[in-house]
Amino acid sequence: ILATPCVYQSDLFPEKITVPEGFITDLASIPVIFRSFLFRKNGKHRLAAIVHDKLCRDIEFNRVLADRIFLEAMKVCKVGKVRRKLMYYAVRINTARLKLMRKAK
Repeated sequence: ILATPCVYQSDLFPEKITVPEGFITDLASIPVIFRSFLFRKNGKHRLAAIVHDKLCRDIEFNRVLADRIFLEAMKVCKVGKVRRKLMYYAVRINTARLKLMRKAK
């Protein structure tokens, strides 16, 4: 649960992204197959994960853009290049999986 509001300004989206106090986040919901020393729930990527959670819960927001903002925010948070690319691709794979699951219903 977010104790204070979080604001992020992306170069990819014209409006400030505000995550309100009290927002419930799981930080990085990483599929079990990708969990290792590379993918901890909490780390430099924390802000990026919170912003991504918020964008993904907004039904109107494009998931692909949310994933790209996640990648951008990790760079801003100084997550190493290899780690941020791996985390980004893990998120993209999960996005594709969710899309397939929705189509199957």
